[in-house]
Amino acid sequence: MRVVRTSASIVAAIAIAGAAVVPAWSFDPPAGQMQEVTAEVVPTQDQVLWQLFELHLHLQAAERHAFYSPKAEHEYFAAERMYDFGHYDEAVAHAEKGEATLPETPNLIAPLRVSR
Repeated sequence: MRVVRTSASIVAAIAIAGAAVVPAWSFDPPAGQMQEVTAEVVPTQDQVLWQLFELHLHLQAAERHAFYSPKAEHEYFAAERMYDFGHYDEAVAHAEKGEATLPETPNLIAPLRVSR
């Protein structure tokens, strides 16, 4: 009887120890987990300035050819406003919308390359 009682207590001790150790090994610490990183490419300040400059030149050229686009002008001012707030990605989006609303003018030479 004494052997049965001793062996039963040993089995019970192993079962309790095993039940406590298994959950401790089943969880990974948070430092070991990899988190997904989502990165956005934001244009630089110089890229936005250049795009705004080009849109401004195209607006001036369109007005010289007797074409006025309130939508393009609105997008240009919105792009300038977003640039002033430091939201360069939104400024580029507005500049691209403004550029898309301007028509392609045939025989138009860019204002910087006009010969006199």
